[in-house]
Amino acid sequence: MSSNRKYRILIVEDSTISSYIVKRLVRASGFFEEPAIREDGRSALKYLEGAQRNHRFPDVIILDIQMPGMDGIEFLEWYENDFYENYPKTKIFIFSIENPSETQSKILRFNAVDSFISKYQDGSFLTTLLQRLALQ
Repeated sequence: MSSNRKYRILIVEDSTISSYIVKRLVRASGFFEEPAIREDGRSALKYLEGAQRNHRFPDVIILDIQMPGMDGIEFLEWYENDFYENYPKTKIFIFSIENPSETQSKILRFNAVDSFISKYQDGSFLTTLLQRLALQ
């Protein structure tokens, strides 16, 4: 990926506080375009359909697991069926308060998932995310 191009990012998070914090960190990094934010899996899938039509599919998706309506697991099922084959380089980071070992047992079956980020982690998760993107 060109170092001149900024990464596109979608944040799927129902907590306005959590999405605000992630958005601020992403903006401050200077490596991302303005983040798109959706509050549940269903609205995120609709966003991705539009992004696909407009050739603006995100490079990164930060996904909460526990959300009302369509949760993160159901989103991943739809994502793998509808988008993964065309966008295998898009990295999905699970952003959750759940115990990582419990969450990993739920998400290991999804090829699109890159790694787990704890909501209790400080802003160092952004460094991890950027390192993972550099491996593309």
